[in-house]
Amino acid sequence: MNCLFTMHQLLAPVNAADQPILDRARRIYKQEFSREISSIALRELNSRLGIDIATAVLYVHFESMLLKRSAGSIPDAADRRPLMVAIAPGAFYKEHPEVGGDGRELIELSQKHLWDCQRIPSESLGTLMANAKIINTFLTHATQSHRVILVSLSKGTTDARTAQTLRPDLFESLTAWISVSGVASGTMMADWLLDKWYLRLVLSFMLWRHGTDHQAVVNMRYCRQQSFETAFVEPTAPMIHIAGFPLQRHLSCRRARLWHRRFRRQGPNDSVVMLEDLLQLQGTVIPVWGADHYLRGNWNVAESMMQLIAFLNGDGNLIHHEDNICSSRESLPVTTRV
Repeated sequence: MNCLFTMHQLLAPVNAADQPILDRARRIYKQEFSREISSIALRELNSRLGIDIATAVLYVHFESMLLKRSAGSIPDAADRRPLMVAIAPGAFYKEHPEVGGDGRELIELSQKHLWDCQRIPSESLGTLMANAKIINTFLTHATQSHRVILVSLSKGTTDARTAQTLRPDLFESLTAWISVSGVASGTMMADWLLDKWYLRLVLSFMLWRHGTDHQAVVNMRYCRQQSFETAFVEPTAPMIHIAGFPLQRHLSCRRARLWHRRFRRQGPNDSVVMLEDLLQLQGTVIPVWGADHYLRGNWNVAESMMQLIAFLNGDGNLIHHEDNICSSRESLPVTTRV
């Protein structure tokens, strides 16, 4: 029997060592939240039981929501234009390609399919307005000849969000939009760098070294109200958010551990993004257990993205009920990153 594709198949496998905390989180979620959770309740839980439990409970929430939600409608079968996957890269993707913010693994894997996968030539740490114009210019040309799935990585989501406010018509014409570790509401990293007087010289030197406008960092200040819910016209195309949900022991590098520790009093975070902001977003959230902002760990990001893009391209069927799931999490490939 052929298995139908389900969004639930894209969940990362859970290590046996993590199962007890997830079991506890499911009990708390069922007893205290009745399948609903708010930002205020999440922050209270974080204060009472700590960031690991709060992160696990929020993960359980999105896991349960994923079983109920569709990724969106299948593209019009009459549209015979070829598919293009357009990547809006993350910050410093030129200077630090090893992080994966350039989407190179997705580009390499796309060569095995009949998909044209291109990186949008946005500035490595450009201002939101500058990168928004680059994105819209690219999409204007791309949508004339292709059906386009936009994949925005980290800050690329912020750039694309600004682009949408300038040209909502372009984004209405997309086949789908996938935000990977998307920074939808800014990041407290920017506030930290801008507000600490003793970091001003360091920040100025960093910006000078990279030839970057100071405004690019100001643009990334954190604002909870600056979300897809308030800033976007409700999209007709599927909107999918992929985000890491790490416990403290899952953090992949010293940089991630440092920022995660700085933000832990404010609540669950992936070391860059406050995860509570996902509660306000339109579309479908795919939570990635055991991964931080860089999505390193026991989940093959690029391969799973191929499955998702294939479905959004009309090469599969989405089912809605857990009873019909016929593929386990453990069957997913592992050990790569965006």
